[in-house]
Amino acid sequence: MLTAVIHPGAIGDLVLALPLVQTLARTSGPVELVAAGDRAAALARRGAVSAGWCIDGLPLAELFVPGRTTAEISLRLAEWLDRFDCVVSAYPSETFTANLRRICRGRVGAVNVQPAAIEASGLHASDFIHRQMFDSPTPLPH
Repeated sequence: MLTAVIHPGAIGDLVLALPLVQTLARTSGPVELVAAGDRAAALARRGAVSAGWCIDGLPLAELFVPGRTTAEISLRLAEWLDRFDCVVSAYPSETFTANLRRICRGRVGAVNVQPAAIEASGLHASDFIHRQMFDSPTPLPH
């Protein structure tokens, strides 16, 4: 099973999501990471990340347009998304997540990485992010 984790945050925020990435890799198989700049590439093939992609190198902006369908997105993005059995997004956008759910053939999960939500949880940020995927009523992706 191949999973993509899309995380637009700064390097510190990305590091806080690594326990989630590690669990996904351990329980489900290879995880490809999409992050800003060269962050994903720097983590690729080190530990749980099997490949790294730069957010700017993919036409992800298409997914911020409400109601997108597979026919309405670029062939490049459609082919890239079609490779994954599961996509996990840390984008704080309901539109982005809804479009992923409509377009992706595999399962789609979203994690809330907003500071206010993390603080309100009373948990360490890594634990809060991890629990959203693995302690929820419908955990992904085992």
